Amino acid sequence: MKASGYAILYDVADSEGTIYEKGCLDNVDLSSVKVTDGKNNPISTVEAESLSVEVDDKGLKFTTFLSNGLTYSRDVLENIRVGNTLGVEVFADTETVIRAGIKYVTRVVKVRGIIITSAANGKYSSIKLIDDSKGLSEMTDDEYASERERLKLELELM
Repeated sequence: MKASGYAILYDVADSEGTIYEKGCLDNVDLSSVKVTDGKNNPISTVEAESLSVEVDDKGLKFTTFLSNGLTYSRDVLENIRVGNTLGVEVFADTETVIRAGIKYVTRVVKVRGIIITSAANGKYSSIKLIDDSKGLSEMTDDEYASERERLKLELELM
């Protein structure tokens, strides 16, 4: 099973009110990004090829493989499925400025980690579960709703 979402969205305040400016991810180092859960349990890494990260016109998109063999990974899957976990936190080396009391990230030097946690939820980033055979960008909202129901049944059978 995979989960996909955005770790950074350009020009949208994150859960702490920080805004990442468009272009701040130019030349970012993504070579050693890790995904963990809220308790720092490892889920996937770029180095193990169980995580892909890419910069696009919206921000930093990630797709992570969630193993059914790990208890805490199944917990992450279930929390995403039922909507308890809607967002992520990101750990990165950044350059920032403060304007009118708001923190703006002007440059991200290196992304170190993405944390999938129920503490990070709301409008900033949303995570969707996807079947390994189909990419998130290829799914319509209706297809995603159908896929979510199929995954729900699959998880209930585990």
